[in-house]
Amino acid sequence: MNRHVTWWDQCETFVAYLNRCQYMLAQGLYGADVLAYYGSASPNFVYLESDIDLSQGYAWDMCNTEVLLSRATARNGRIFLPDGMNYALLYLKPDVDFISLPVLKKIEQMVKNGIILVGDPPRRAAGLAGYPESDKEVQRIGKQLWGKIDKKKVS
Repeated sequence: MNRHVTWWDQCETFVAYLNRCQYMLAQGLYGADVLAYYGSASPNFVYLESDIDLSQGYAWDMCNTEVLLSRATARNGRIFLPDGMNYALLYLKPDVDFISLPVLKKIEQMVKNGIILVGDPPRRAAGLAGYPESDKEVQRIGKQLWGKIDKKKVS
């Protein structure tokens, strides 16, 4: 659309309508179902929509360690951020067998507050701080959160 189209002189109302639509859409919050935690590995990349394996029709946002530890809270079975965003479940990046112990403790508390957690259980703590006790703590919390799981059922 430019000033050389034949209807340029008549498009003022249409452009005002487009401006109003854009303004109204910018007032709301993005509606995502899933909060995906992408971990603290290095190098770490934010993924494309096609990289997260969710059923069609579900939208997701990514979060890092800082967001999960300092901004995310759980209540009424949902994850909330201070800006009003909220999510139905927390998704852990697949094929990662380690996690930060403070993050896992936060996830444990959030699960106790009713959130749904999807992902593989970690087997060890990220980094060497507190090793080997930190790995044992991750395994203990993992057993509590995931129980006996065979990727088909939880008992």
